[in-house]
Amino acid sequence: TRSVVVIHNGKLIRSVHARGFNAMTPQYSASMSKTLAAALVGILTAQGKMATTDAGLLPEWTAAANDPRAAITVDNLLNMESGLGFNEDYGAGGDPARMLYAENSAALFAAAKPQREPPGTRWYYSSGDTNILMRVARLKSGLSEKDWNAFPRQALFNPMGLRTALFEQDAEGDFI
Repeated sequence: TRSVVVIHNGKLIRSVHARGFNAMTPQYSASMSKTLAAALVGILTAQGKMATTDAGLLPEWTAAANDPRAAITVDNLLNMESGLGFNEDYGAGGDPARMLYAENSAALFAAAKPQREPPGTRWYYSSGDTNILMRVARLKSGLSEKDWNAFPRQALFNPMGLRTALFEQDAEGDFI
């Protein structure tokens, strides 16, 4: 932990930072970005651009008849219950490093995983699910590339007063 910030009723109560860090030090969000992803999906849902019950989310899943991945819903991805065989091991042979650093599309790498079990039957922590969710959100948003790139800032960061927040994208333009 490098910083702890306590906010109550919209007011900063206390912030404490490790040696060498302060309120303006950029920090890697890692898995905290999953919360940002869920918030952006919530915004798009409120705008009527997607629903948690939507299935058949990716063309890669609907191209072949009887692909079990076509049954995965937005809700399954939000709850990390896709049932995909994503290996969340951060050691050698795990999927996260390859997904984030060796693939052009984190989402398509994760989406290509075989169905391990039926969607919605088991929770399994999966960064892959969140990256797939961000690709689905981009596709369902109907936004141009320029507008999608600006979407987190305009829809979430600016209203929250987050002036320096950055949500990184992979080479395909999906937020990771």
